[in-house]
Amino acid sequence: MGLKIINKGNFYSHMFEKNMVPEVYDNIYLSHNKKTIFNNSKIDKLNQKSIIDAWEYFPSYLTATTLQNLHCNKVFQKLGFAIKLEGVNDSLEYLKEQFNSTPRKTFLRSLNRLESSFNITYKTFYGHITNEEYSSLMNALHQMLTKRFQQRGDRNKTLENWEYYSSNFQSMINEKKGSLFVIYNGVIPIEISINFHYDNILYSSISSFDLDYSKFSLGNIEIYKQLDWCIANNIEVFDMGFGDFDYKRRWSNLIYNFENHILSTPRNRFSHFYASYLKSKYAFTNYILSSRLIGPYRKLRMFIKDWKWTEQSVINAYNVEVLDKETNFDLKDCILLTDMEDYSFLNKPLMDFLYSYKENFNLVSIYSIPAETDSYLIQGENSSIKITFKNN
Repeated sequence: MGLKIINKGNFYSHMFEKNMVPEVYDNIYLSHNKKTIFNNSKIDKLNQKSIIDAWEYFPSYLTATTLQNLHCNKVFQKLGFAIKLEGVNDSLEYLKEQFNSTPRKTFLRSLNRLESSFNITYKTFYGHITNEEYSSLMNALHQMLTKRFQQRGDRNKTLENWEYYSSNFQSMINEKKGSLFVIYNGVIPIEISINFHYDNILYSSISSFDLDYSKFSLGNIEIYKQLDWCIANNIEVFDMGFGDFDYKRRWSNLIYNFENHILSTPRNRFSHFYASYLKSKYAFTNYILSSRLIGPYRKLRMFIKDWKWTEQSVINAYNVEVLDKETNFDLKDCILLTDMEDYSFLNKPLMDFLYSYKENFNLVSIYSIPAETDSYLIQGENSSIKITFKNN
């Protein structure tokens, strides 16, 4: 067979998900401290299979040299977000340095309310996980992701490729090429994150949480708690990948470029033509995404999603009535709910109550009010509310 014209690949997924580096690279090191994370000592000469190698999504916090003095034309794709942990001693110290007073206090309030309301523990599976634990946690994560993207009305590549992750990730955990971070309420996982590892870099790839706990800012708590684990395990870069979201900008002290590397022999004219084409393509795409042209489209898309979700979830809409201490509410006419499996629709109101009134889960009782249609009483140690569902 003759040479292919272009051999394309995703450097990012190749390095993290396959734990491999393409053979066109000779040496790769961290840009900020020159620490080598890959050295291609096994290949003296490249077995050339294409005229051009194009490796997209190369993170610029890495620097690379290539075999056979290949020319590398770099084309900007999009921004990536990471936390450089050099000199960071603990997550609280980093929080104080990175966040202003108001957002820092807001985050710590969410953390304190989560830990005071529930029996919260944190665990990272790295180096060993049993079949039973793995199966249970991956099933829980799948359910969280499914519910989350049904709510958003979006497709999700992770769910579309779930069999690949489910089949391969356990061995990566056991080989210390991946880790699974979990936030537990008692024995129930309420937030789960899949991380890939390469040398001293952790890539936080896939995460989701129980939407009933949405007020508690579990995504931010996940990052905060994982930072301490990273520091204890000599991780130098906590990489959150691409996706320009506010929370990533707040946490990141390293905003880097994703590049497309176009590798070829020197003076290869087609390589320069292809690089020019990609530059124009990415420049146009980035212009559209950052311009006013995309605004109306996004608003329309969000309106359609919100409408669909509202239609689907109107059954769970409810009114809240705060009951003060002087309210004379006769519990004799109410039914204490002890088996909550048939009342899962009450989970979200309960979690919101715990957050808003700083109550402890173990000191809360829930009652059905038979005399009032679709009404329930949530009673804590210091506060009580009555919720009435609009449609049920």
